[in-house]
Amino acid sequence: MLIKKKLLPVLLLFLVYITSCFFAEEYLSINFEYHSPYQKELIFEELQDVRIWAKIGEMMKDDEDIEIIYGEKTIGLGANFTINGKKEHCHVSYTAFIANKHISYLYEALDEEKDYLSKIDLRDSDTGTIVTFETKSVQKLPFFIRGFILLSGINKKYENITKNNFVNLDDLLSKKINEDVKIRQL
Repeated sequence: MLIKKKLLPVLLLFLVYITSCFFAEEYLSINFEYHSPYQKELIFEELQDVRIWAKIGEMMKDDEDIEIIYGEKTIGLGANFTINGKKEHCHVSYTAFIANKHISYLYEALDEEKDYLSKIDLRDSDTGTIVTFETKSVQKLPFFIRGFILLSGINKKYENITKNNFVNLDDLLSKKINEDVKIRQL
């Protein structure tokens, strides 16, 4: 009887986990909208240059030993860079562009099979710009990992990190605009 009482909660947890594996997404994906007070042309001007990620990337801020190697091209279609650090080891390349509207890029993890296709769309709003961000893993998640992803909230964690990148971009644009105003006042 005592064994049944101890085994029942474990069995129930296992059942919940297996059920979550069935209901979880096959691919890791993040989708959200971010509202920026700045015009899409200003946002695009910064994002078209891959070097911006070193300034606004949340994941890069925490890694003191990070090394960023830029490709021959850093602006526009084909722009790319490689990150070597404790937390990140990846290659990012811009794969599609529509001026002031759209950027697509491929994030390739270099130390594991974990690649993502991402896109950033910009559209005008009454108060600035609506930034739509979407990313989806290229590889399907293994069945038993799906439950962990769903129950752990990893998607939400990465969504928050990515949103912070756009908050950091807004902060950077604010500083640039304030500097321009100060220079004009002189």
